[in-house]
Amino acid sequence: MPSWMTAVLTVTVILALFSFPAWDTSRRLRIKRKELDLMIASSLSTLDKIIGDKHYLGSECEVVKTFRWKGGRVRHGYYSQRFFPSAKQLCRTKRGSWFLFDPATCGVDPCEEKDARRRLSDDYELYSKTFGKPDVA
Repeated sequence: MPSWMTAVLTVTVILALFSFPAWDTSRRLRIKRKELDLMIASSLSTLDKIIGDKHYLGSECEVVKTFRWKGGRVRHGYYSQRFFPSAKQLCRTKRGSWFLFDPATCGVDPCEEKDARRRLSDDYELYSKTFGKPDVA
């Protein structure tokens, strides 16, 4: 095979590999973020679980704060792992029970008020609105 044909074939293969849509991670992450926003907006209303003799109903809960993770890639030496955007919601029932809700899996993780205070400690306005103003140290 002549050298010019080898060069053309090599350039064609390289261009084809770089234009492969599965490697366009930024586009896929944008789509996953939009899916996550829709999932967050609609999934709490479908919550209906019994955990530890307590009935958690999404219609009787309020979302206090939503924690989001952007997604991206983590590199460990030669190994790299892609993770997609995710979120968890800190919620409170009408009777005052606290729990973490995962919209992707509809998972419920009951937590104590102490944990809820710790999770809200970095947002002064929301902490004050939820628990009242903290004492000055």
